[in-house]
Amino acid sequence: MSNQQSTDIPGNASCQPELMAFLTPHMDKLNSHRQEFEKAATLHSHLVEQLATLTKAADAADAEAEQIRGRRREAMRESIGRPSKKVIDLSADQRAAYAMAEDYRSLANDITIERDRTEIAMHKSALQFNERRKTIYAALADHLLDKAFTVLPLELMAGMRLTADVQVGDKGSVWHQTPYGAANPDIETFVVNKVAARLLSHFKQRKHSLEELLPANLVAPLSRSGYGGLSHLQIKKLIDNLAAQEQATASE
Repeated sequence: MSNQQSTDIPGNASCQPELMAFLTPHMDKLNSHRQEFEKAATLHSHLVEQLATLTKAADAADAEAEQIRGRRREAMRESIGRPSKKVIDLSADQRAAYAMAEDYRSLANDITIERDRTEIAMHKSALQFNERRKTIYAALADHLLDKAFTVLPLELMAGMRLTADVQVGDKGSVWHQTPYGAANPDIETFVVNKVAARLLSHFKQRKHSLEELLPANLVAPLSRSGYGGLSHLQIKKLIDNLAAQEQATASE
């Protein structure tokens, strides 16, 4: 059997069933937050496209109105200041073009509010996703540590006992003391600290990737960057600002 570390897709390795059994009950909420975010992100993209289309249409209507205005002024000069049918028709066309531009911009304002509302929904879902994932990580860390401490190698425990013996010196061996270290709390602390120092060095040198152990839908980021960093208070401010914007629009 090869000693090369597995690069299989997370969750497919043969050593994963127990881990997946632990994670599965925790993943439903996380997946729900991801789905809510993705749904809001899709709607947000659609609204952004609509807003761009309406803005472009409003600008085009404004440009058309200005062109008509130029033709109307020329028609007025040709009629020596007397409003002809051509001038009246061009005036009506100009007003219609300006009205159309105004309608487009009014619709764009409504779309802007919906876009901002959807963006808030994305921030909320991203925050809930990150909080849920942090909770899962904490539970998983405890689970993995508990599992690791049930299978500590004999070599580690024996090495700790021998390290304690060296510190005891002429006072006698602690190898057969039960419970270990009860009569030597200072020695016990020394041994644990020494092991902890070596463990810290090992931890810094070996950069294990979570992707090698955890399921993809747990470690994979959300589809868009820039979301999930706002606090509950910051999101509340966005909601309050949107409410003020809606009130201002309704009073116009």
